Amino acid sequence: MVIKTNRKPGYATFMTVLVIMGAVLMFMGFGSLSSISFGKTGLTVKKGLVLQAGAEGCLEEALLRLRNDWKYTSENLNIDDVSCSVEVTGSGQDRTIKIQVTNERGDRLVLQALVKRKGFSVNLVSKEIVENE
Repeated sequence: MVIKTNRKPGYATFMTVLVIMGAVLMFMGFGSLSSISFGKTGLTVKKGLVLQAGAEGCLEEALLRLRNDWKYTSENLNIDDVSCSVEVTGSGQDRTIKIQVTNERGDRLVLQALVKRKGFSVNLVSKEIVENE
């Protein structure tokens, strides 16, 4: 007994190639989407590091100015690509320095530091990032 089919030779091979190509395209699409996600993550980390470096630079400058003038209260500074707004509050030997750092895209970071004056030196007691946008 002979069974006849209407399929042409190579049909199974052709279907196998189509299925494999579909899977390869799907994996390529997922790969490109994940690389875009990693790129965005890298930019976010870089932005955060630039803002934090700017905040550290402004804090250092504020500490120097506070050491030279204990009545120092506020100022706006520009360091590289960031702008800092420095505000010093407190009384007696204890001061709180609040630094708001922004870049040209409007990203913002707020650093707060507690300092204590001892003689002619200003000692950094603690610092923390209180807000990051």
